[in-house]
Amino acid sequence: MDKYNTFNGKAYRFLSFEGFYKTIENKSLRFTRIDGFNDPLDCSPFLHPEIEWNEVENNYGKQFPDLTVDFVKQKALGSLFVCCFSKEYDTDDSYLMWSHYANSHTQVCFEIDFSINHYLGGPSEVIYPNNLKEYSLNNAENIGLMIVTSKLKQWKYEKEVRLVIDINYRGVKDNIQFVKGDNKHLYSPIDLQLISKVIFGLKSNFENEKKIILMFLERGLQPTFEKMRISPIDLKLESIKYNIDKITSSSQKNSTRNSITIQDV
Repeated sequence: MDKYNTFNGKAYRFLSFEGFYKTIENKSLRFTRIDGFNDPLDCSPFLHPEIEWNEVENNYGKQFPDLTVDFVKQKALGSLFVCCFSKEYDTDDSYLMWSHYANSHTQVCFEIDFSINHYLGGPSEVIYPNNLKEYSLNNAENIGLMIVTSKLKQWKYEKEVRLVIDINYRGVKDNIQFVKGDNKHLYSPIDLQLISKVIFGLKSNFENEKKIILMFLERGLQPTFEKMRISPIDLKLESIKYNIDKITSSSQKNSTRNSITIQDV
């Protein structure tokens, strides 16, 4: 692994159908500023080895470190935005990913093969050390990357990789777009051809699946489509190839029906 923890393999982005519609329509990925994560220790300045937090607490009181964390995150790390992926989608650990990040298996995920496409230089692999504080002390030479790519071992099941954008890096702002009225999220353009596979949750809605498939086909794109299910043999999560013929045939029938209606009128 190089100094950036670069991951060269297939990775999967779990998201809602609404989020995926926007990804396709806008040809962009949504990134979140690092102080917007749900884990309070994710990207926490508490991991900064050069700050003696025990002295801060002793000198200024127990509430001061919390206020300092918010300040440091915004000022020192506020230029960093992340888009999260997982290395898996069809394993035992992935069951939790579908539950937590795809609204109880009702949503979707898509694949990008970073061994072929080095989009934004490729993602960095997240490390889950047994002792996060000790790990931070041993990796102080690259503190920014360490803070962004290390998490508590309780999150190890996510097998996460992260695309990271630093908006202070030269030329980056020319290619991104902030969400209107929201400085904690931005969109980075992406070639939709990089999406090599789309996987629907086992409880996803057919109409949502149909809309996604047609959105790709209308743009001349045809990634692999799969559907998750529970295997009746071993009761494990697995994917099966999605039959898009029923989608295309029903779409053609509707198109013909609409054409006849217009002519009759």
